[in-house]
Amino acid sequence: MNQNPEQIARDKIDQMLVDAGWLVQSKDEVNLSAGKGVALRETNTESGSADYILFVNSKAVGVIEAKAEDLGFKLLQVEEQSVRYSKDAIKIGKFTLESEKPFVYESTGTVTRFTDYRDPKPRGRNVFSFHKPSTIEGWIKFEILIARSTATQHNSFENVKCRPSCLNSQIPLSGDCQLFLTTQTHDFMAQKNPPMAGYELI
Repeated sequence: MNQNPEQIARDKIDQMLVDAGWLVQSKDEVNLSAGKGVALRETNTESGSADYILFVNSKAVGVIEAKAEDLGFKLLQVEEQSVRYSKDAIKIGKFTLESEKPFVYESTGTVTRFTDYRDPKPRGRNVFSFHKPSTIEGWIKFEILIARSTATQHNSFENVKCRPSCLNSQIPLSGDCQLFLTTQTHDFMAQKNPPMAGYELI
């Protein structure tokens, strides 16, 4: 069967998503509770159709914009489009979902760029694969934990933004990494002037 270059790229992206633990669904057969991570193809937004919207635990968290492989050199040029979709409301049937989706990818299936727009100064970088749903879930949970702790220990975090260096890896937050976060976060919050060991300033 003949396929155009963009469809070939989407087939590769589909497989990359499956390999990373995502369930790939079409907008005509949506079941966001089918698994921890769902990648919904060709999802309608306020300003157009996003190639993929990523959901973790049924909440929209990210966007993937697909391009043909021969347009890989233009991935930087489509970031504006990706960012627009990340801020748009999503339309699924009669439902409209409002949410920021900070984890943004542009991919040809061969070259993939990733930007985390939670960062104070977001900057894209090439990655070898899409992050696992459990990895993104861990990032979100840790951000919530930091926000709650900041509310009660404002002085310890004033003018400081930090994230465990462990979060920069592409492994899911489980096992040793999860233990590291649990232990370090508890110790971090318990001190009036928390040490920065194990953390990176962002």
